[in-house]
Amino acid sequence: MLRMALHWQILCTMLLGAALGLTLNAVGSRQPEGQSTEHPGGAVQRVGMSRAVQVTAGTLWSLDTPERILIQFEPQGDSPRRIVVGDHRLIEQLLNDEGEPWPGDAGPDVRREVVPTLKQLEAADLQAYALFQAHGRSWARCLGDWSKLLGDLFLRLLKMISIPLIITSLLSGVTGLGHANRLGKMFGRTILYYLVTSLLAITVGLILVNIINPGLGGGVEEIAQANAVGKGLAVVLFEQLQNMIPPNPFGAVAGGNFLSIIAFSLMFGICTILVGGVAAQRIHELVDATFQVMMKLTLLIIRLAPVGVFFLMLSVTATQGAGIFRTLGWYMLTVTCALAVHALIVLP
Repeated sequence: MLRMALHWQILCTMLLGAALGLTLNAVGSRQPEGQSTEHPGGAVQRVGMSRAVQVTAGTLWSLDTPERILIQFEPQGDSPRRIVVGDHRLIEQLLNDEGEPWPGDAGPDVRREVVPTLKQLEAADLQAYALFQAHGRSWARCLGDWSKLLGDLFLRLLKMISIPLIITSLLSGVTGLGHANRLGKMFGRTILYYLVTSLLAITVGLILVNIINPGLGGGVEEIAQANAVGKGLAVVLFEQLQNMIPPNPFGAVAGGNFLSIIAFSLMFGICTILVGGVAAQRIHELVDATFQVMMKLTLLIIRLAPVGVFFLMLSVTATQGAGIFRTLGWYMLTVTCALAVHALIVLP
């Protein structure tokens, strides 16, 4: 497999991760009756949790499936709580206990909570979240969570090199022009071309997103809410203009504001050429050498892409099942249509 081209390696490991994840999801996340655990009080912390959480002794019952997660938490000396984590379209049915194997009858003191995702459960009820992570997960979700931790290492490597690579590549290219008289018409035409194509790309993207609505129906409520709050084209364009001017370039680097980083790098490179002389030559030599080092580091990290993609795909499919492909399918359709319109209609 190592002799295969990198893109074929990525494709093969992606398919392998998806197949293994779907198998784990089908076998390891089906618990018709749920599972009940008596847990002591004290500190609870699992891998992936940022800190330990103090929990009250009691009983935890959970049912962990790709469609929804049911949690019943009965702390000693307090009324039980029933928590539903799942698709917002099923919430009313789940709250009415229709067809769900909750343990025992729901008494009048049972408190009910509804959250769309586990991430929101962590923010809403940290104690229930910690107990679920420690005792309530299916083994398919456990393996998926471990795979996500390994896949996130690859993503962190990509994020680590992205900003230095952008800065050094832009500065190396601009300062490599050598003389200010080379900017002239080429610079003006480049900026005009960038602004016009960006305007058209944003317009195409807004139109297709509002037509296809790729986030709706994916089972994540916040995506639907985000899509429901639309912005006008003028607002979007002005926000892009604001993002191009960072109040603090170092803050833009720390915050990962790529548009600000690109704009500042271009301005710095242009001013370097305008200054000229020994200063410009030294800066060019420095950024060019740094760019070569960053390219070498990038190539080494990219060689890990098949492994990273495998663990990320395994994580997603093991925890969310085949339903994730429906959401990703609409997203890919939107992106493909936008790229096709931009490449075949806008750019020519």
